[in-house]
Order: sequence, then structure tokens, then C-alpha cells
Amino acid sequence: PLAKVSGRGPAPELLDLATWAADRWIGRRASFLRTAAPPGVARVALVERTAPAAAPPFADEGAPVLERSLATARAVLSRTTADGYSPPAHAAPARDVPIFVGARGEQMNRLASRTADGVFLSGFEIDQLAAPVAWARSARPIHVALFASARFATDAPRDATSLIGSPEAVADGLAALVEQHQPDTIGLALVDGAALPEMIANATRAVTRLRHLLTTSR
Repeated sequence: PLAKVSGRGPAPELLDLATWAADRWIGRRASFLRTAAPPGVARVALVERTAPAAAPPFADEGAPVLERSLATARAVLSRTTADGYSPPAHAAPARDVPIFVGARGEQMNRLASRTADGVFLSGFEIDQLAAPVAWARSARPIHVALFASARFATDAPRDATSLIGSPEAVADGLAALVEQHQPDTIGLALVDGAALPEMIANATRAVTRLRHLLTTSR
């Protein structure tokens, strides 16, 4: 039986907003929910909703904004004009700077495939990476930089978005991702929360073994 009700959790509107924010700013929904959470438990009674929550009205605005932003960025870097932008007289000389997009949603990654030079992919479930890699290559074969989260702590909780284990085990997991998805760049996102020197030492061991694995497999 239910012994006590201490709170009913975030409202559906807040969950929708956190989902959108996590997709747009390449984070995890839990991080945004923690930011919005009160310092203590809200002791409120359960209230039955009478109508479903509406989707955020701005949920589909991200792609057009990004597309315009990429066009402006290219114009700035190439010292050319774009819609709403003309290079000023003091503009820096034109230079070739690759433009990468970091996003988790399908729409953004497909847009990146059409208009960007590459993508940063991180924060996805390890066994679900095929879809975002395919989105990023759906229009053109742009540069795919894949960064897998890594947890070296032996007692780390199971996490579908992370490679977990010793540096050697993490390296083996990275090698498997390279073989499966053929990214142009492979890297680690250190999410252990351990002391920085310890994480760097473990990452160095993992990358050293990965280099050996990739070299011997050729």
C-alpha cells in the first residue's frame, strides 16, 4: 500500500521543456530537471489532470534558427554576404574554418548533414548510435566526431550512455564503436566525477590501448 505522498514530481510541461532543452543544448534531461528542482521535497497532494499537456510552441523553431546561424557563420568566415549580414570594412580576412554542429535530435543532425562540415555526437545510448550516425550522413558524408562517455570506476552504476570498466575494457568498447560506425574521429567524454588527474591517467591508458588495437587491426 502507498504509505506517504511527498510530491508528484515535475509537471508534464516541465518534462517537455527539459526534453527540448536537452536536445537543443546536447545535454541530459536530468541535468535540466535538477536545475529546476527546489532544494527540498514539495509536500503536495496528487491532483488529477483534466487535459493533456501541450507541446512547447517553440519546439520546431530550432532547425530554422540553426540554419540561419550556420549561413551567417559561413558568411563571416568567408567574408561574404548573407541574409541579414554584410561584412564590415574591418572584417577579418576570409579563412577556411570547418563548422561543426553538436546536437542529439534527428532534425538537427539531418540539417547538419546538409549544411555543416561535421557533427559532434555524444550522450547517446551506446547501442543506439546507428541512428544518429545515419542522420548525420543522410545528405552528405560529413565528418562524424563520436565521443563516448566513459566511467572507469569499478563500482559505477550501469549507464546505457557510457562505456564502463577498466581503461582496457573502455578501449575495447571504443574499438568496437569504430568498427561498427566508422567515425572520422573517436574520443572520450569523462563523466566519472573522479579527481581530474585520475581521469586523465585512465583516459590516457584507454587511448593508448585503442591506438594499438586500431593499428594492429589494419
